[in-house]
Amino acid sequence: MDADPRFGAAAAGGARYLGEASGLTSDASSKLQAAILFACEEAFGQLDALHSEVCVVLNQFPDRIEVAIIHQADAPSVGLHTLLSTGQNAIEGVDRVQYEQKSGSSVTRLTKFLVPHA
Repeated sequence: MDADPRFGAAAAGGARYLGEASGLTSDASSKLQAAILFACEEAFGQLDALHSEVCVVLNQFPDRIEVAIIHQADAPSVGLHTLLSTGQNAIEGVDRVQYEQKSGSSVTRLTKFLVPHA
């Protein structure tokens, strides 16, 4: 998707839908939505003229919801410096944040567990 805030809101809304359909409370689904929107906006801020698109993949599993944000960059969508510098926890709606580089792309995976995990 292009770096349009409306597309980020749509992806976040899709994550909220998955959360509610999976049995999360309205509050937990809302926090998941806010976390995904924040991560999309962070990814949009890293785009340039040559790499101006972000791919967002929503996956629902029996025990979790995973949202992968993929774009051409050398850094994660949500970096540690961003998390430490914000006054509030902008991604409190997710339980795990993972990052990897694949073929020149940044993949940031945000996971919300639906059941307690060890």
